[in-house]
Amino acid sequence: MKRIYGIMFLFISLSSLFVPCATVQAAVIHGEVYSLDLELAQHTIITINTTPKQLMVARNASYSFVVQPGIYTILAEHRTLGSATTSIILTNDGDYTRDFILYPDTQESILNETYAEVPDSALDTKITSTTDLLNGILRFIIILAILITGAILFRTFRKKTPKKIISPEEDHSEHLLAFLAKEGGRTTQRELRHVIDLSEAKISLLLTELEHEGKIEKIKKGRGNIIIQK
Repeated sequence: MKRIYGIMFLFISLSSLFVPCATVQAAVIHGEVYSLDLELAQHTIITINTTPKQLMVARNASYSFVVQPGIYTILAEHRTLGSATTSIILTNDGDYTRDFILYPDTQESILNETYAEVPDSALDTKITSTTDLLNGILRFIIILAILITGAILFRTFRKKTPKKIISPEEDHSEHLLAFLAKEGGRTTQRELRHVIDLSEAKISLLLTELEHEGKIEKIKKGRGNIIIQK
């Protein structure tokens, strides 16, 4: 019985070895790399986007990759001759050939041609013009900042003319003298009561002070006084 189990185990083991060989597919992609002059481009780096990515150096301008069926992009790059790329769809195993013709990098060539056509003197002129413009803008900003600062300091520290504070007494005195001048320098004390908002006692006191200062003169007439401006 053990012998039968041993034979079955050996059979299953051998079968498991042959099954992967029958089911796993693989394809070979190979080719050569040429320059634009159709000469073999040695030492070209070939890259294919498998998982993980594969990379090789085609020392003799020939390359070869073993891959599973799928969609791939192959890139060939040479340090001086340029680069080329191609895409390939593999549906089953087999042998596939993809050759490359390297083309110079267009962008770099155009850039080199552009700089070659522009003389050094023109480049120096452009750089000088830009520098002068930046210096002019900087000077304008500095002058503007100085003017603004000066205006702020002037408004902050300028001396303000103090306003004269007029007391109520001075205000009434000025009002009285102005009224006298308007009336030709002569009026009655009764008329002043209608003009100055003060009581009769305060008007009398105010007239006494002005008379003491020599600005008016009071003349008794009947029951009232005549006020004369000096």
